[in-house]
Amino acid sequence: LPIDKIESPEKWTKLPDDFCEASGLDHLCASRDASMFNITSVHIAPKWIEAMDNTQLCRWRMETGISQSTIVRKTAIKHITTLGMTHFAETGNWLHFKNGAGLILSCRRYFEEYPKLSPFIKFEGDTLTLPKGLMDETDRASIFSSEHTDNNLVVVHLEKGRTKIEGLGISGEYDSGWRKVDYQGPNITFSIAPQLLMDLVKRHNDCIINQERLKVDGGNYVYVATLHQPDSGNGK
Repeated sequence: LPIDKIESPEKWTKLPDDFCEASGLDHLCASRDASMFNITSVHIAPKWIEAMDNTQLCRWRMETGISQSTIVRKTAIKHITTLGMTHFAETGNWLHFKNGAGLILSCRRYFEEYPKLSPFIKFEGDTLTLPKGLMDETDRASIFSSEHTDNNLVVVHLEKGRTKIEGLGISGEYDSGWRKVDYQGPNITFSIAPQLLMDLVKRHNDCIINQERLKVDGGNYVYVATLHQPDSGNGK
């Protein structure tokens, strides 16, 4: 990397308190499909941070302080959480982050058009409460799903009155077994990053669900997953 070609920031601005936390969740929703560049990145707009992969999306509402909407590769911005970044700066082609120790992480910024996610967020449905016990089950399932480092996902099954979590890995698989839940809709399934599911259940376990989508709205953030009906509802 030609370090001398990276523009040097002149003015640093304090990051919003929840910026690192938001980017840490959002990057989990960005696509892994390299053929669709803009959605393999995290979109930072003046009023929110968001990401999607055509099956799920996450938007965290905040005044970001950024002057112009930009997208940053998820593989770059995911590091700002672990590095404890506290300030940011903008230059023509880069977005820079700095922590208290003076460490600077510079991420290349792009200005391609990002999909408009608001139409997918606004929908009506029934209220569903996800049991807190799903956190422990998801943690166990992730032991196996994490063996797929580039596609670490667990599968959530919903049937009338019950739900379960599955994690499939290289060395084996985990099935939580069915748990009771107040749900009377059709049989559906969806895939989600285990860390994201645990965070959502911990923060706000009530969600809105219809035959097409599931939404968790925690006020400052919203998560939406596209649902599908399984090939067979045999209650395996």
